[in-house]
Amino acid sequence: MSLMNKHIWKHVWSIYTLSSRQVFELIKPPDTPILVPVLFVCIASTLILLVLMPILYSFIGVNVMDESIIPTEFVDFSLTPILTLVIWVPATVVALFVTLVLLGTYFFIVGRRFRIDIPWKHWLGFAAWINIPMVLTLFGTSLLSVWGHTPNPSRIYFVALIVIFIVSPLVWAVVLCVQGLRIWTEKGMSFCVIVTVIPYFIYAVLTALDIIYLAVQAW
Repeated sequence: MSLMNKHIWKHVWSIYTLSSRQVFELIKPPDTPILVPVLFVCIASTLILLVLMPILYSFIGVNVMDESIIPTEFVDFSLTPILTLVIWVPATVVALFVTLVLLGTYFFIVGRRFRIDIPWKHWLGFAAWINIPMVLTLFGTSLLSVWGHTPNPSRIYFVALIVIFIVSPLVWAVVLCVQGLRIWTEKGMSFCVIVTVIPYFIYAVLTALDIIYLAVQAW
């Protein structure tokens, strides 16, 4: 077993630290672990959706309102809603996986355009590695959902959640992407920044729209 494979989970956690540059050096093709980071993103997301969110909503005792973004299944634990929840959570996780596939395909297309000979499967692994911090945004949106359904929601709490669980993971993912692209492609900073900004700018716009909608509903 190679050193990389032996300590693979350690390197997953290193993505959250300043040791991330070393991780991208270690996972350069053809030694890119793919299954572990993809599973981490999907499993962590499943645990947040299926375990943490129901506990959180039940503990705080939020009420489901009309047009709520909180699924009724998280508050009402009768048999039928639970069955619906079992369908809703995997569907969400599949959507996350599809997002990784699309992002990996984007990097692959850019790589082919600029004659960077890296196979698609490695770009899929790259997409998973750089998005490990984005798992935190799922937890953040859960807390924002709870915030939006509490009486007299605090604006300070709202801003703090966005900064800690939305903005920070997004910024770190962008940093990781630029860092990883520079190591993998040996291209200049401007190239890596432009390639990174395009998908994450789209994500930021869509997320901002959701947050604005939630804020308007709450206030």
